[in-house]
Amino acid sequence: MDIELPGITKPRFVTPENKKWNAAALASLSYGYASNINLLQLTTFYNGVANKGKMVKPLFIDKIMKDGKTIFQAKEEVIVKKMASDKAIKMMTDALTKAVEKGTGRSIFTPNLKMAGKTGTARFEYWLPGPMKYRASFAGFYPADNPKYTCYVMISEPNTSKGFYGGTVSAPVFKEIAGKTFLKTPQNVEKEMLVDRKVNLNKMVEPNVKVAVNNKQMPSVVGLIGKNVIPQLENLGYRVDFKGVGRIKEQFPLEGTTISKNQRIYLSLQN
Repeated sequence: MDIELPGITKPRFVTPENKKWNAAALASLSYGYASNINLLQLTTFYNGVANKGKMVKPLFIDKIMKDGKTIFQAKEEVIVKKMASDKAIKMMTDALTKAVEKGTGRSIFTPNLKMAGKTGTARFEYWLPGPMKYRASFAGFYPADNPKYTCYVMISEPNTSKGFYGGTVSAPVFKEIAGKTFLKTPQNVEKEMLVDRKVNLNKMVEPNVKVAVNNKQMPSVVGLIGKNVIPQLENLGYRVDFKGVGRIKEQFPLEGTTISKNQRIYLSLQN
């Protein structure tokens, strides 16, 4: 990819021209072995799928300024104009989406955000004596139907007593990143609130209503201001996923549902 950073490794695939080529290598390629690909290269590949087949070179510098003037402006560099047909890209996107909804990544499925991705679990240095070493990974993009972000999480040598599969170790980290970068990004700020960068704070001001969870029953928070309610629920020990800004329009679990600590609560907000 001709990356500016030093020390970037080159990808390696065992092919029929290689002296190590045999029937076992052919089979190994189908599930990710007999190849060496670093995280940046594989992330670039997944980003190409998310980008409808156009693979672009990763950029690390947007622009360089001196004395208030731009002396360098980075431009998009296309590595591959079309990785595959539109049909193939759609099939791959659908397959990656199903992997999250019903496959090995189903543990991170959430109705709030449609994610596409694939788990990966690899052994390494398995020829050395001692405990087996693993690398758990999860690569994908979101939202699956209109991608904005591509992400790859790889955890090397996880504590095997707690888990070593990509779906168990790395996928939850992927979901947390998705929540921080997308679910907690304002999605429906009214246009008039952004005119001249002036925000009508009167729309967001009201007395802070205290939220209480009595007898482990989910309270009704519909109609309350999200920025007042969410910190209270999190301080009570619950994990909150939300989308939008403003008042809470929908909640899950519903009012009266029995909830436990570390329970995930999903909120939909709208001005």
